[in-house]
Amino acid sequence: MKSLVKIALLLTIAATVSCKKSAEHTPAENKTWADSSRIEWTGFDPNGAHKGFFDLKDGKIRIEDGRVVGGVFNIDIASMETQEPATAEIRGMMLDKLRGPDFFNILKFPSATFEILEVTPYTGNKFVGVNGANALVHGQLTMLGKSLVISFPAKIELNDKRILVDAAFTLDRTDWGMESASQPGDDLYVEKAVDIRVKINAGRS
Repeated sequence: MKSLVKIALLLTIAATVSCKKSAEHTPAENKTWADSSRIEWTGFDPNGAHKGFFDLKDGKIRIEDGRVVGGVFNIDIASMETQEPATAEIRGMMLDKLRGPDFFNILKFPSATFEILEVTPYTGNKFVGVNGANALVHGQLTMLGKSLVISFPAKIELNDKRILVDAAFTLDRTDWGMESASQPGDDLYVEKAVDIRVKINAGRS
C-alpha cells in the first residue's frame, strides 16, 4: 500500500511540474493575412524583362515564442496580371499564353500552394535577395501538380499588430514542367529563370 501511495504522489508531482512548464511556454498561434500581400514575378526574353503578379488567396502563418515556425498560403494563379507597358492587345496575348497549357495551365491548375516547413536564422549576406534578410525559409512549393522544396532568405518582422515579410529569389520554371520556349532558338523564347518577390503585409488577428 505504501508503494502505491508513493507512486501516486510521484505522478501528482510530475503532472504539476508538466502543467507549470506548459503554462510558461508560449503556445503556437495561427495568424491569417489578407491585406496588401502578393507575389510579383519577372520573366525575361531577348527583348528584356516582363513583370506581373499573383494575388494571395488566403493563408496562415504559425507563430511560436515570438517567431515564425510554419505556415501555408494559397496562390491564386488564375489572378495573374502583367505590368507590361505595351498595348492592351499585347498584354492580352501575353496573359493568354502564360495562362494556357504551355505554361501555368490555369484551367487545370488555378492555384498553387507554399507550405513553410522550417524557418532558421539567416547569417549569410544581408544584401542577398532583400536588404536586411534575417531568416532562411525552407518550404514546399506545389505548382502544376508538382511539389518541390525550396529555400530562400527573407526579411521577417513581427509586432503586436502586423506581420511583414519580404523575400526575393529565383526559380527555374522548367523544374515544374514548364518546358515551352525554354531553349534559345525556340519560337517566342523565354528564359528558364524567373525572379520572384514575395511581399506580405498583414494584420494579426
